[in-house]
Amino acid sequence: MNEFKTTFLTSLFFIAFLFIGFEAKSQTLQVLEEGTAGNTTGQMLSRINSSVFANNPTTTIVLGGTNDFTNIGKLNSVNVFETNIRSIVDQIIADGGNLILMTIPPVIESVFLSDKDESLWTDGPNNLIIQGNEVLKKIAVEKNIVLVDLYTLFNNKPSLFSSDGVHQTEAGSQQIANLLYDVFVDKGFSTTKIICFGDSITNRYPSFLYNTLLPLVGPQTVGNTFTVGDFSYIVTGTSPNEIKLTSSTASGSFSIPASATDSATSTTYNLTEIGKNVFLSNKSIGAVVVPDGVITLGENAFNSSSVTSVMLPNSLKTIVFRAFRGASNLTSLTLPNSIKTVGDQVWHSSGLTDIVFPSSVTSVGTHTFYSSNNLISATLGSSMPAITNRMFYQTQVKELTVPASITTFDEGSWTGSGITKLIVEGTTPAIINSAWAGTAANITAYVPSASLAIYKAAPIWGNMTILDATTLSTISLKKDLDFSIYPNPSNEAISIKSKDLTNLDVTVLDVNGRVLLKTTKNQFNISKLTSGVYFIRVKSGNSESVKRFVKR
Repeated sequence: MNEFKTTFLTSLFFIAFLFIGFEAKSQTLQVLEEGTAGNTTGQMLSRINSSVFANNPTTTIVLGGTNDFTNIGKLNSVNVFETNIRSIVDQIIADGGNLILMTIPPVIESVFLSDKDESLWTDGPNNLIIQGNEVLKKIAVEKNIVLVDLYTLFNNKPSLFSSDGVHQTEAGSQQIANLLYDVFVDKGFSTTKIICFGDSITNRYPSFLYNTLLPLVGPQTVGNTFTVGDFSYIVTGTSPNEIKLTSSTASGSFSIPASATDSATSTTYNLTEIGKNVFLSNKSIGAVVVPDGVITLGENAFNSSSVTSVMLPNSLKTIVFRAFRGASNLTSLTLPNSIKTVGDQVWHSSGLTDIVFPSSVTSVGTHTFYSSNNLISATLGSSMPAITNRMFYQTQVKELTVPASITTFDEGSWTGSGITKLIVEGTTPAIINSAWAGTAANITAYVPSASLAIYKAAPIWGNMTILDATTLSTISLKKDLDFSIYPNPSNEAISIKSKDLTNLDVTVLDVNGRVLLKTTKNQFNISKLTSGVYFIRVKSGNSESVKRFVKR
């Protein structure tokens, strides 16, 4: 009888093991890196919708706080850190799915502080980090959240740190992955779509986490990598089949393929994302065409590259942090009407001379055109909520039309710029940061006549010269102009079609922003232009837009 009982229980255990094993293997594995260098918890909070919720994660891993307590110029109090991290946690819990918090790793202060003014910290960086970790422990207990202790993992282990004393080595990243593996096994958390949300420390461990978790789910396609010609990819989805461009050896002028086939599986995937650092510091590229279907242009995509022009598709929704920073040869760029989000420092120190934001843009990051010394013209979109921190710092923009959607002027919005004229569409004064009290005296603002008294009495606005907008001989309230070019490409002639062709003003420019042709007609000859990509700027009445065309 005992022998029968033992055999029966053993059989049940074996069946249960097979069942559990099957359940684990039936999952898929996707690990998405959503870490942005330099981010504080406040900046993480501001992008939580696009970085977390838009991806519909099954498990979210949150690691933030290092910049709150170590990044000069961004230092936060422990109270501010707690407010931000609580909001992040509450929103993720409300959205559903699993949540894993990680404590803030220490820094090696002897290395980290060697080139910094220690007086900037009223308390040492590690003391602040310890206080921040106490907050995380308290929240984890209150909310019954898994907390992975990276502080203990890294404390007094210099071999796990890189040379800056802040970021981890590959061995450190593997150690993080090992701790997370234990959590996924112990808690049975879903691996279907894992979001790693945080700062630059987060940039380093997701690939290790993917490889470490892979045995839990068995062979699968998402996460596989392959190369076709000059382009390398990672599979990001199988329903539908999607890939991200991760690196490229292409040079000169070229079009990025809209799809690629993995020879190992004979599966064709559509490209939806240009990944991080793909053309970073690449000095051998010229004109680049990004294909239809791409939704996201990744962090540092063309940073410090030699790119001369980029044709962006109508599918593009997001341009991420520093995508064109330092691209000094890029003088002009047409943003498609699909764009919704522009990240921090996207055109920092670029060669742009002019830009038009379409009405689709609802979010723009800080330091947008910081030190883009050639920028002379900028048209803001009618859905933009703010002129952000140091947006026009050290540019040559002198006149700016402020849409009614603008509710705030952040600190340093136009420090060092030449802005002396604002044409204001809103009837209610936007809130201007107090740092503008002195600069405002150099500005003349043309406002709706019914709101003259309101603007004159408003903080900071009252320091400006406030005039009635109707006194302008021509009120340049620029709006998006919906027009089409045909045929495109063309050999001989171009025609412009639009519902509104009043007082037409057409300018043709090359990729370097040089004016090649001006006309007031909606049909004109381009036969003398050499083959290539050109821009056409069309103004009609109070509307304006820029598009590209190809001369065969």
